[in-house]
Amino acid sequence: MVESADERQLQSPGAHAASASGLVMTRRRALYLALGAAVAAAGAAAGCSSGGSDASDESDGAGLTSGGDEPSDGDEVVVYASPSCGCCGQYAEYLGSEGGYPVDLRRTDEVDAIRAEAGVPDEAAGCHTTTIRDYVVEGHVPLEAIDKLLRERPAVDGISLPGMPTGSPGMSGPQEAPFEIVSFAGGTVRPFTTV
Repeated sequence: MVESADERQLQSPGAHAASASGLVMTRRRALYLALGAAVAAAGAAAGCSSGGSDASDESDGAGLTSGGDEPSDGDEVVVYASPSCGCCGQYAEYLGSEGGYPVDLRRTDEVDAIRAEAGVPDEAAGCHTTTIRDYVVEGHVPLEAIDKLLRERPAVDGISLPGMPTGSPGMSGPQEAPFEIVSFAGGTVRPFTTV
C-alpha cells in the first residue's frame, strides 16, 4: 500500500494529527479512506469455510433495532471479513437484523492488515474486524456489549470477543460459558463487560 503524506503524519491509534490540508483526521479514519478503494474491489464472495454458500452475504442489513442505544443516521457498520468465511456473513446479518444497523460487508484477504492498522492487539484478535462510529468491534461481539460501548462512549479504540466462541452471534452451537468482552486502547487490553 502506498502511504500518503497525510498517513505518515498520523500518530498512535485514536490520536489526532493535522493533515497537510489543515483537516484533522484520526488514524482509524485515514485507514478506512486508504483501504476503501482496495477493499471495495473485493466482491462479496459466496461460500464459507465448509464450502457451502453463504446466503447471508446478500442481506440488505434491514431489521429491527435492539434495546439500548438505537442506531442513528450515520451508524453504518463495516464488517471486514475473509472471502471464505461464512460465520462473518452470519455476524453481519445479525448486526443488520437484530441491531438494525445498515451493514456493509466487505470481503478481503487483508483482514489481518486491517486489524493491525486499527490497533487491535493480538490477544484481542477475532474472526473479523468491524467498524462503527469511531470504534473497532473485533470478532463475534454480542449487541449488548456494542450497545454499552456506544452508550457509555469510553476512551478506548474498541472492544473484542477474542477467538470464535461457540454460541456467539454468527457461530453455531450453544453458549458454553459467559462471553468475556475486552476493551483495547494503545495496545493495552482490559475487561469491558460479560454477556
